[in-house]
Amino acid sequence: MTAGDLNRSFCVFSAWTKTPVCVTGGNGFIAGHVINILLEQGATVHATVRDPKASKSQFLVDLGVKHAP
Repeated sequence: MTAGDLNRSFCVFSAWTKTPVCVTGGNGFIAGHVINILLEQGATVHATVRDPKASKSQFLVDLGVKHAP
């Protein structure tokens, strides 16, 4: 399966472009891919993580994912 196949299989996410979406476990492997797809579809993504200061959470900030202070 290629990244293009993955995007096509998740095309249902395009219905969420007008609504903020919360992804739990945001710094996990699967959630990271889901977040990328949602952002490509134009969604506003909020993610929950256990430790927002952990180095593996930095990619979420780089992607523009919203977080609570």
